[in-house]
Amino acid sequence: MIDWAGCVWNCGGNLWVGDDGGGTLTIRNDGLVEVGGSAVVDDETTSQGTLAFDIGADGTGLLDIAGSLTIGESSSQQVTVDPRIIPSPGQAYVLVNGAGGISETFSDKVLQGVSGDLTLTWAVHYNPTDITLEVVDVGLYGDGDDDDVDIADFASFQACFTGEGGSPLTAECGYYDSDNDGDADLTDFEALVDVITGPGE
Repeated sequence: MIDWAGCVWNCGGNLWVGDDGGGTLTIRNDGLVEVGGSAVVDDETTSQGTLAFDIGADGTGLLDIAGSLTIGESSSQQVTVDPRIIPSPGQAYVLVNGAGGISETFSDKVLQGVSGDLTLTWAVHYNPTDITLEVVDVGLYGDGDDDDVDIADFASFQACFTGEGGSPLTAECGYYDSDNDGDADLTDFEALVDVITGPGE
């Protein structure tokens, strides 16, 4: 765990997180982990590796890899945000640099909500050499089609429903994740009920 502002940890070789059992690398408060070789998260299907990042007043933790990053099948990404931080739409945070390339995506993402604002959510961008987290404006929470929250959106929610801790949501179902925890469950259903407007309203 890299747990204080400005802390730098340098590894001249390779880094494994979750090799032969579960493991978590947490980088907090503008901490930096530099890897001279390559990095692997979750090397086997029987293990679970997690990369966890904090976004705080000093910025976000960064994993900087000279080689490549390989992400396994049971891997997880977690991001927590200092409640005093109020990100704006379009604001982006680079979490991982992988000069040698990034393979696959995290199977599970736990992204803390954005300042309690249901119109804002996170988008995770897997670019050729980095993983970036961006604040995006989804407009009216619960609306998947036509600028209102109506029975059609309830039908769409049913199709997207995963239950607590269920399968990761598709991009089309992200509208229904009110607390940005990667699923569509009863908490999200209650939020949807609270904002229903009816057709054309």
